Parts: sequence; structure tokens; C-alpha cells
Amino acid sequence: MRQKSDVFMIFKKFMSLVEKQSGCFIKTLRSDRGKEYTSKEFHNFCEDEGVERQLTVRYTPQQNGVSERKNQTIVEMAKSMMHEKGLPKIFWAEAVYTAVYLSNRCPTTAIPNKTPFEAWSGRRPSVNHLKVFGSICYSQIPKEKRSKLDESSERCIFVGYSTMSKGFRLFNLQQGQVIISRDVQVDENALWNWEENKVEKKDILISTDKDDEIEPSTPDSRSSQPNDESSTDATSSNSSSPSTTPKRYRSLDDIYATCNYCSIEPENFDEAIKEESWKKAMEEEVPKRVLCYVQGTTDLGLSFLKNHALNLVGYRDSDLGGSLDDMKSTSGYCFSFGSAIFSWLSKKQQSVAQSSAEAEYISASVATSQAIWLRRILADLGHHQIEGTVLYCDNKSTIAMAKNPVHHSRTRHIALKHHFIR
Repeated sequence: MRQKSDVFMIFKKFMSLVEKQSGCFIKTLRSDRGKEYTSKEFHNFCEDEGVERQLTVRYTPQQNGVSERKNQTIVEMAKSMMHEKGLPKIFWAEAVYTAVYLSNRCPTTAIPNKTPFEAWSGRRPSVNHLKVFGSICYSQIPKEKRSKLDESSERCIFVGYSTMSKGFRLFNLQQGQVIISRDVQVDENALWNWEENKVEKKDILISTDKDDEIEPSTPDSRSSQPNDESSTDATSSNSSSPSTTPKRYRSLDDIYATCNYCSIEPENFDEAIKEESWKKAMEEEVPKRVLCYVQGTTDLGLSFLKNHALNLVGYRDSDLGGSLDDMKSTSGYCFSFGSAIFSWLSKKQQSVAQSSAEAEYISASVATSQAIWLRRILADLGHHQIEGTVLYCDNKSTIAMAKNPVHHSRTRHIALKHHFIR
């Protein structure tokens, strides 16, 4: 928009676009009392389209706080990007255009867990193509527009993203106008010295209108080849020499490497453990996960009553052929220490029991192994179990088999490891 009088035509285009793209209709328009919003044609158009008007009181921008604050945010973003690369003020339109593009792809508290782009289009935006605004870049010249001995690229300034083409908006330093290019190499650490390498303002064409975007053309004999921006050459002309100012910042890749951060995610665990950076990252992440879990479960715990002795007591049980697929039985046990149960298990047995006594016997051997291990753990913690641990069983045949060391025809097929409870 070059003049405020263009607001009416731009609003008509905007209204037509959003209504067709979203399927919704604009019902209310809130604005200040600028002449561009209070014109007769604007008022008549809103009446014909059924759009309700809400005008703020004079000198009261607080009544339109959302728009005012967003304008301030966009301007601050544009100003920061221009100052970072030392761009002249003639690039303010491109900076604002890029700031809006980036803002739509950034998280916002107004839309939980979504970016404005995702809320509008229904798909997550990609950030792989984002570049640093104002960086020196090199646009490839198509083979059809150059000979074998001509330069293969031309130096430009990165000024944004094209919305109509899958390409980047570049300011051609020789032509003094914005071009669209797809094959671009960006040097994000380099700065262009606008004081020593001046471009005549009358030759500069800066526009965000889509009709003004042009394709890169063939450069003349003065076009420069990509080289190291930090080096100097006495034979080079001022029109193609970049700034030799020392770096004041580092590349993001260097910062990522220092922080053990990898920008490429491995496909599986086997690929991740091959890299030392991923190993260190996982080692640092595990304690954080544990602390987060502990912080979220501070209200959970075990209650130990004073009137209960701190004795280890076990309970166990088993079914017979509970699994209809393989007819295997399921063993279960739990152990209490004082007034709280702190260890339990329910697991399918590895073999098929021929009787309920055999299933209970196998379950008892598993529970006994757990009881021995728990007694040792409690001893290490200072709670020695002087007396034997009681393991409750509801099958008399199992109790008799545990007390009788004799093997008979009904028990001799049981695996030897289960007989240690005798």
C-alpha cells in the first residue's frame, strides 16, 4: 500500500480472499476514525455487504488494542532485522513483509498449541527454508541465460519469501530491483557495507506487490563470483566488495555443536547411539525426566502406620489354565512392609501345570525368590528381618509338597528350580 487512500481497494481484495479461502464471512470491522476508513464509499460498501462497523473514539487507540499492539510488534521485528544487517530504511517494506511472514509461523498464546498459519491452513508450517533477513546471498543464473564463460551466479541481498512462487525474494545489487530465485546460497554471517558500496536510490525498486516480482536476468560483465566475504582483494572494485567488518556473532551450527544439539533427527535408536552428541544428550535428558516425574507425583506415596511392625509379609495365588490360548496358568504375589504394600507381580507361567497344586507350587517358588531378594534389600537399608518371612498360601497340597522332600509320580516332572523352597 503506497497511499492511505488505497485502503478501500485493499480491503475489498482482502475480504474476497479470506471469505473464499475460509468459507466464512466478515461480520464486524473495527478500526480507528482515519479518513481512509470513514469515507462514503467505504461506509456504503460495508452496508451493502452487511459488515458491522466499530469505530474507536478519537485519540483512544486502547479501544483497538489488538491491532495497535500487533502493529507495534511487526514494526519492532522489522526494525530489529534491518539494524542487525545494517540495511537502509528503503528496505522497510520488505522487512515488514518478512516480519508478518515469520509472525504467522511463530507460536502465540492466542491460539493454544498452534501457529496462526496452522490455524488458517490446517497444516503445520515448515521452517526448513527460513533464512536470515538481509544476508548476502548468491542466486544461480540459469544456463539458458549465460554462456560457458559467464558467471554462474550473481550477488544479491536476501529480503524475504515469495507467496506466489516457491522461491526467495532477493534484491539484485546490480539491477537495483527485487527478483525471485529458487537456487540460492545464503551466507548468513556476511554483511554488505552500504556506505562503501552505494547503490543509487533512484535505481532501487522495492515493492511487495506480487506483480512487480521479476525473474533473475543475465548479469553484465561486472557480476561477481561467490567468494569468502571476510577476505579483501585490492583489485576488486568498490561495487562488488563486501564489508570487512569482523564477525560479532557465531553461526547457529557452532552453537548447536557446543550444546550437543543436532539439527538432524535420527530415524531409529540404533542410529542415534552411534553419535556421541546423542549419547550425551540422552544422558542429560534422563535425570530431567526423572525429576519431572517426581515433581508431578509429590502427592503419591506409601503410608506407614506407627502401630504396625515393620515385618515383611507375602501373599501369593495362582489360577489353573487361565489362558485359553495356551492353557498356561498365571502367578501373582504381593509383599507388604508394615502397613503398606510395595512389591507385587502378576505373570503368566512358562509351563503348563497339570494340576492346581502344581500351579500353586510354581507360584510359591517365584514368590519365595522375590522374598529372599526383598530381605536383602531391606537389610541394606537397615531393616534386618530377624524372623522368617511369612508367605501365605491357600492350597494345602502345595504346602505339603513344600514340606515333603520325597519325589513321587505326581511331582517328579516339576522343574528342579522350583524345589528350592523345600
